Amino acid sequence: MSLMIASPPSNSSTSCTLQLLHLEDCVADHKLLRHCLRQAGIVCNIHWTDNLQDFTTEVSTKVFDAVIADYYLPGFTALDAWQALQQQAQARDTPFILLSGAIGETAAVEAIQQGLADYVLKDAIVRLPHVLARALEMAETRRAKAQARFRSISRTVGRINRAFTVIY
Repeated sequence: MSLMIASPPSNSSTSCTLQLLHLEDCVADHKLLRHCLRQAGIVCNIHWTDNLQDFTTEVSTKVFDAVIADYYLPGFTALDAWQALQQQAQARDTPFILLSGAIGETAAVEAIQQGLADYVLKDAIVRLPHVLARALEMAETRRAKAQARFRSISRTVGRINRAFTVIY
């Protein structure tokens, strides 16, 4: 199942629409997420899937600003989805947030250690907009640092090439 649900447009002309992928097997929980983000004024298209095969197809064919996933799904966990996401070069820096009703502290710590951005308990879903904003901000900071490193390396390679040309 893969559905796209667009939130109503914002009054702000400068806002851009986030592309989110929600991995969740419960329709009620998906509706709760959609309602929470809409109430927070987050303008987004939410692509929804409930199985690993569709998730893998989605992340291999589309670019998402973030992934929000339940931890326990039929036949797999969010960590399996995280590994599938990491196989996609264009998606490796996509923030991945756990939104789960039943995740123990050990599982949450393991997920964060593997590189997931954060987790939110479904009982505290009102935290999700803040956690999402922070995860997006951190991803943007990482991209900016990587671009700066690339520019620095490019300048260094250029200087080496010029020096090499002068010598030979």
